[in-house]
Amino acid sequence: MEMERKIAVIDVDSIAYKIFHPKKVLDKNNIPLRSENKFVYKEKNEQEILYSCNFVMDEILTNCNCTHYIGYIKGFNTTSFRKSINNSYKSNRSLDEPKWWSYTKDMLIH
Repeated sequence: MEMERKIAVIDVDSIAYKIFHPKKVLDKNNIPLRSENKFVYKEKNEQEILYSCNFVMDEILTNCNCTHYIGYIKGFNTTSFRKSINNSYKSNRSLDEPKWWSYTKDMLIH
């Protein structure tokens, strides 16, 4: 008997950013540390990002009872193209690619 396939369609951009975003550093009481009224963060490593990719995607598939997914993730020059149409589009964001963007994108694709 063949298992029924159920496919999730996912906008993966925000998921990718959440996956590689640094972790808040916690004190001995599990309260986030602050320095000058800003949270203190510790960057994730490749293994933590890979674990997070697998965990997050498994959670999504499990919670929506899906067997597969089609993910849409930022392509090349999408922000630059949109800025050419609307100058203020994401104007408060850097155009530099975040450090772990390519790695996380590749892990989610594969």
